[in-house]
Amino acid sequence: MFKEKKPIRIMLDIDGVLSNFTKFFLEAAHEMFQTPLIPSVNHWNYAEAGIGLTKEMTREVWERILQTEDLWEKLEPIVKEEELQTLREMVEDPHYEFFAITARPQTPGKPVILQCQNWLETHVCRGISVIPRRDKVKVCKGLDINYAIDDSPVFVKELLEGGINIYLQNQPYNQEMQGIMRVNSLKEFLEIIQEEQGLTSAEVG
Repeated sequence: MFKEKKPIRIMLDIDGVLSNFTKFFLEAAHEMFQTPLIPSVNHWNYAEAGIGLTKEMTREVWERILQTEDLWEKLEPIVKEEELQTLREMVEDPHYEFFAITARPQTPGKPVILQCQNWLETHVCRGISVIPRRDKVKVCKGLDINYAIDDSPVFVKELLEGGINIYLQNQPYNQEMQGIMRVNSLKEFLEIIQEEQGLTSAEVG
């Protein structure tokens, strides 16, 4: 009997891939400590990014941010419209399934999963399942994820060591990572998937 082919399952990180959390953090730090308003930072740990934040100051900014009601609905998108068009087309394609796996903590207001879903539906599209979990490796294995993208050196290292097919979203703060498949945009990541799956389909056909 013919066995239907399983959909290709894709993991998307949100912050640093879809949304601009760095801008929100830097604006809060500027308001609190008059640190510079710059477009990005060169280290994922803000206390080591050379912008005048000590560890204690960084902790205070985090504490203030995480008291923001419905924080995760307030971030600006970081992706361009042409990237979103490709993503929307793939989300609607039954050959693909998308999961937003995020380590975002709970903040005042709506449950974090609902905040993320609302943000995705407002700025990206419907049809992406949200899973708020810190252990991304375990979730990816449980879902049998075929492709994943993340910007965090910490999570990318864990996913790589866990055997996940992970791509690193190129950002100024993850340049120290070597030996990893790096992409410059979400569109590039999605086109790699489309090309590989197109080649696979052609070979099977």
